[in-house]
Amino acid sequence: KDNCAVRKISNDSTVTTILSYKNFKSGDENNLNAQSEIPPICPRGVARDANGVTYIADLANHRIWKLSQDGTVDSFAGSTVGYADGKGSEAQFNCPCSLVCNKSSGDVYVTDLKNNCIRKIAPDGTVSTLAGSKYAGFKDGKGDEALFNFPCGIALGKSGCVFVADSDNNAIRKIAVSNTDAIVSTLAGGKQGSKDGDASVAEFNGPCGLDVDEAGNVYVADAENFKVRFIDCDSGIVTTVATGGGGMKESSEESCFDCPCDVAVDSTSNIYVADWWNHRIRKLVPRKSNDSDPENKHNTNESSGSKFGADESKDAKEASLSLTPHPNNIGGAVEEWVLSEKKINLAGTVCVALCLENITTIPLVELDDPHIVITVVDSKGLIVSKSVRTRSLVEHVPKPVHSRKRSSMFKLPSRLRRMTGGSSGNLDVLNLGNMMYLCSPKDAELAGDDYKIFFELKHWKASSDKFSVRCFSFMDFDTSMLMLNKSYSLPMYNKPTDFTRKKLFPMKGGHELNIEWLPYHSQLR
Repeated sequence: KDNCAVRKISNDSTVTTILSYKNFKSGDENNLNAQSEIPPICPRGVARDANGVTYIADLANHRIWKLSQDGTVDSFAGSTVGYADGKGSEAQFNCPCSLVCNKSSGDVYVTDLKNNCIRKIAPDGTVSTLAGSKYAGFKDGKGDEALFNFPCGIALGKSGCVFVADSDNNAIRKIAVSNTDAIVSTLAGGKQGSKDGDASVAEFNGPCGLDVDEAGNVYVADAENFKVRFIDCDSGIVTTVATGGGGMKESSEESCFDCPCDVAVDSTSNIYVADWWNHRIRKLVPRKSNDSDPENKHNTNESSGSKFGADESKDAKEASLSLTPHPNNIGGAVEEWVLSEKKINLAGTVCVALCLENITTIPLVELDDPHIVITVVDSKGLIVSKSVRTRSLVEHVPKPVHSRKRSSMFKLPSRLRRMTGGSSGNLDVLNLGNMMYLCSPKDAELAGDDYKIFFELKHWKASSDKFSVRCFSFMDFDTSMLMLNKSYSLPMYNKPTDFTRKKLFPMKGGHELNIEWLPYHSQLR
């Protein structure tokens, strides 16, 4: 995905690139039909039909590409972001994520991630909605009566049944497809957790990808549990095939998954796992009958014969929350908190992504170069990390000489979606697409009140010839942020910007800063 490429792994483990951004450059002699104005692709799902044609779900460009065996690339379905059925470019998706081909009928099924539905593409490129609607929810039923919440992975089972990893519902859904109907039911899960057992009590945590073997058993990449799960087609019982605690241990005896995001199973029950944050494809081979550990049915194909995970002990559970030393020196900041505009992808390091959603009711257009400055502080209000600032929160920013003096070292890329507030054009609500990444310090043992994340809304004030704080907010850094997606609405306070004061002065009018914390292992979303 981040390489903007589709790769092929041969039986002898040779890796080749079959599609990349180069295919979309103007004048590419091997690509006469792809549109050269398309920005770099973001391939999230890939599938092949009975004729060897490859289909790619392009998450960022909201379309499905068709790669023929001769290397020709065509836009098969989709165009701009949206929600619309239709043929070819008339159809619209919102982050198509995974897809699967029905090799008998030629139909392609797609999980339309942010439209919360499952789409069907006929061989001629006509797109229809198989099940779900653009509204998130959790409900079984027929066609658009059913509701999904961030459907991610998809697979085809026996008799043409479609299975879906319903990620934010923590459930595996089953769609019985006929010529006239699509009936959605819940195969297993529906609650966040990691319990094995009968389908009605089993739990998942962000299931992301899945596949079905020849017998009809379902294998699930349970991403945020760091597990591969198995659903027996006869009994419906869910078990754990392999487990990890996050991170990558170079010792094969301790190797573990770090966000398994997809899974595939072959005819001999070998399981292939896309190990997202370790940037590897892992292979699990079936255990021999004389293997000593019955709880783990698969082990790796590495020469040592090591296994993926043992029974999940207390130590394994705690490992996913522990903070380990940085293996790299990040600009001399090994002993400090790290705030970054780029992904911090360090083995053995727990990071959290912070997404600023919006600020309510503050007339930002009246301010010169308004922006948010984010800092990590300790319980006494002392700064413990370098601050990071967003770019300006308004469309057109005056550029006086003074504002150009600021260092751009910590500016974030600007991907802002703006919402106007009525005929006056005031930005009463501003949606921020800014994202930053936070990495806690070496050997830190965190308690909920040890650190706070400090947010200041600043703007250029010509009268004082400097940047001034308009208002501020703050929150505790809680260890639960390392594991769970969670949104917060934080009250904004007037100056002085000191949360250690006994009395704070909330701004009048109910001003709030809405943010969302995304655990390191959820950044695939």
